[in-house]
Amino acid sequence: MASHLLVLPSNLSSKDFQSTLLHSPLIALPNARRNFHVRCIPTSQTHVDTTIARRSANYQPNIWDEDFVQSLTSDYTSEIHTKRAEMLKEDVRHMFDEAAGVSSSSLKLIDTIQRLGLNYHFDDEIKVSLDTIMSTKDKGDVCHQENDLYTRALRFRLLRQHGYEVSQDVLKNFKEEIMMRSGDLKAWTVRDVEGMLSLYKASFYAFEGEEILDEAQEFTTTHLKEQLMIKGNSILMSMLCYLA
Repeated sequence: MASHLLVLPSNLSSKDFQSTLLHSPLIALPNARRNFHVRCIPTSQTHVDTTIARRSANYQPNIWDEDFVQSLTSDYTSEIHTKRAEMLKEDVRHMFDEAAGVSSSSLKLIDTIQRLGLNYHFDDEIKVSLDTIMSTKDKGDVCHQENDLYTRALRFRLLRQHGYEVSQDVLKNFKEEIMMRSGDLKAWTVRDVEGMLSLYKASFYAFEGEEILDEAQEFTTTHLKEQLMIKGNSILMSMLCYLA
């Protein structure tokens, strides 16, 4: 059935309009030209606010301006403190001399100085020590006591930290060495934990694709966290607490 359009002229009265609706069929006027009134009726619109609400942090102004920094004073700038600092530096230089013939002692000294943030005072001494350690390593002149896991991992980390070329292969047998020495986690000694921690830190100096170091990081993380679950050894707990 075809649809029809009811077309009404604009001058039609209300009475005629009602009569047309009640008594007349639909009138189709194709091609008829008429005047019609069109009125637009506004509809309600919902406005969506797309503004992202951000939490105000209410940060306080930074007090570290130039005037504040210049106002800072130190109680340790007198001549007596300056002389004391120079004496301590000389003491440390003597420690480098005494450790020169022992690789493990030199490594521990360098590591301690770096952890204290004092290495900038001893750049020359550190370089000389690492050059010596590197040449000794290349010659294979390392005794068994200085070639345990702790020392090897520490040597690897410090050499890579300072830009020396050292292969990951020096740590390739770490898993067998750990399990052979301390397969029972409850029997771990402080030295065992030191070795695992040293290897854990060394693993962060891996280059892309060095699978030995990637495996070392996963292995040490798992076993050190397991060690945290074993109560009763405050020394071990204090060494491992930052892994929790």
